Amino acid sequence: MEKTKKITAICGWAVPSDWFEETVQSFFPKFTVKAVYPNAPRDSNEAKKIFYETASDIYIGYSMGSLWLLHHREWIPDKAIKAIIAPILSFVREDKRGGKTSSVQLLYLLKTLQRKPEESEPIIKFFAQCNLSNGKNLLGNIPKNDILIRGLEFLRDIKVEGNSTKGFLSFLGDNDPFLGTDLKDFIPHLEVVADCDHAPNKMLKALADRFK
Repeated sequence: MEKTKKITAICGWAVPSDWFEETVQSFFPKFTVKAVYPNAPRDSNEAKKIFYETASDIYIGYSMGSLWLLHHREWIPDKAIKAIIAPILSFVREDKRGGKTSSVQLLYLLKTLQRKPEESEPIIKFFAQCNLSNGKNLLGNIPKNDILIRGLEFLRDIKVEGNSTKGFLSFLGDNDPFLGTDLKDFIPHLEVVADCDHAPNKMLKALADRFK
């Protein structure tokens, strides 16, 4: 009997791992899927541990998870297929690498989470921008506030070059509110998915179609 292949999916910012795991699984029913939310996305030791514990055939990074995969790409197993959806080279607009969010907007969200950790409205608004229609229902499973803050700091500070995406299957929605299609200037092999925003579903379908 053929061995079931494995997928490790790295979550986007604030996206609950159980929800993302279920979403990826729905497009890859013949795979065993494990979704991971890095607690300290800068930490190379945590990254090495994640790759060691989740040795997989395919790695998928979504949004912040794509930047995480690219930042820690040296630890990805050589034979694994690598994919990024809603790929981030730099999140902030000022770096001119496809990001649409100003550093001021990002700083405001970061300060809000630091000063009002109990405030859920910014997360609900973010889920709405991502077009995650059941965003309020996701709130119960989002990472803890300190983990969310570390994720924003990662998005604020980390950037990678376009050539770091070499060998990665790459997909972006044509109507993504956070990322512009000028990413193709940096990722020439980027596939732009029509009628698609920041929600992962249509990009995951485009990726899954590659394996049919």
